[in-house]
Amino acid sequence: QLKLAEMEVARLNVQNLVFRHIEAAAAGHPTTMAEASAMKLYSARTAVAVANEAIQLFGGNGYVSEYRVEQLARDARVLQIYAGSTPQRAGQTLACIRGELERFASGITQEEFDRARTGLKSRVIMQGESAAARASSAAGDLFRLGKVRSLADMAAAIDGLTLASVNAAIARHWGKGWMHDFTLATIGPAPLEAAR
Repeated sequence: QLKLAEMEVARLNVQNLVFRHIEAAAAGHPTTMAEASAMKLYSARTAVAVANEAIQLFGGNGYVSEYRVEQLARDARVLQIYAGSTPQRAGQTLACIRGELERFASGITQEEFDRARTGLKSRVIMQGESAAARASSAAGDLFRLGKVRSLADMAAAIDGLTLASVNAAIARHWGKGWMHDFTLATIGPAPLEAAR
């Protein structure tokens, strides 16, 4: 029971952090990039820690795909990619991200579109079931859009997407050659060389 209580405290800390920034933005004090980065890093680390604890509580079943905790643990680990990398894997992570960004300029495949759409729909469903997920989404909406969208609005927007419309947006905003003016900044214990 202590482990469950600690997991709930961690979840509440993330939720309170997000709500504090939502309230500050609503009061006319927008979140700075440094605050948003710190919030994202803390949230990602907390999500992974809580997911790891959940897997331990389930024992061997925590690794079986029939149990929801397995998917949640995989999703939590993906957050670390967006929040940063370990020093040992930084060069590999940088090379992978650069390669994917260069490939992205050519558009996405039907398989990637279908996978992304399914992931977006499942996140909307999870937001209806999880206060922390909904709080995170609301904070992102408020930061990017200046308003919070309803779950129905998000579902309708996802349903309205097509592969052609997504690839047209990619071409419009990130067409070939966009990485020519790309600025790369890394922070860590050793300098990284990015192959061009």
